[in-house]
Amino acid sequence: MNDQETLKRKRLTRIITVVLTLCLLVTPYSALAESIPAQDMAGQNIVLDEDSLDGPPPQLLNDPDLAKMEPGGLDGTFTAQDILWPKEDEYVFPNLGLKFKLNKKVLKAIDKQNYALIDDMAFDDHADGAIEYKYVMMTFSKMTQKQAQEEIQKIGMGFQNWLKSLDRFATLGLFKASLTDKELNEITGLKDHKELATTQDGQYRYILSTDSKNRKKEAKLMAKTEFDIEPIEELRADCDPWANRLYGLLDDIIAFPVTFFVDQEGQVISEEYSGSKTLAEWKEIAEKVLADVSPEEK
Repeated sequence: MNDQETLKRKRLTRIITVVLTLCLLVTPYSALAESIPAQDMAGQNIVLDEDSLDGPPPQLLNDPDLAKMEPGGLDGTFTAQDILWPKEDEYVFPNLGLKFKLNKKVLKAIDKQNYALIDDMAFDDHADGAIEYKYVMMTFSKMTQKQAQEEIQKIGMGFQNWLKSLDRFATLGLFKASLTDKELNEITGLKDHKELATTQDGQYRYILSTDSKNRKKEAKLMAKTEFDIEPIEELRADCDPWANRLYGLLDDIIAFPVTFFVDQEGQVISEEYSGSKTLAEWKEIAEKVLADVSPEEK
């Protein structure tokens, strides 16, 4: 499968709900996607697909109607390869102020699914109720074809256990500046941490982590990564760190919150929906959007 076919496939399997609030950036999105897992703040693995819309998007987890939801819609599995980031000439993440180009050998391995590129994040909760990112990172791991094609349970610890089965050799992301090297070792599973930059408020460090002792070959390849970093002022917990194609979406917005659906390429594929809605209403809207996907795209 070539790059164009891969992107087309993911465009069909990923439909993203973007909720805009009074912050001037894009808030965290949820993926109403076939075989695309999302993690809530407790680390629970949740996957929604076209055939199981009985479950809510992650941002609706506090909806009062959630208690009435039957759990059957979240039964089943997804294929591990469907959650992998594809090969791209340049990875661009405006909300992180981060751009990077990987070595050609790394890209080739990602394309062949010998390397797995997966995003990860964790939050810190404070006594006053405030929430902030502990880290956001891309993980790079060696992977077998069997692991790429593994079927994973949509709920439970299946996804976390699958991640642990991979041979991680690098991570790249933003980490709280207060984290010690020992804590970075535990989070990344690696021991060599190269600071690339810091956010303007000094609260987060851009760090590339590798293991030059046990994964020497991969460490050398990652050292050839080309970075273009424009440190952001702050890393806000209410904005999605991995949004990379959502630009100009605030034009003509006259009410908040506003929700609309886009595909992975950032193309708006629905009308705008103003105000909050119940779980049943969001389910009806999501089903309509899925039904309206053009036959050509299918």
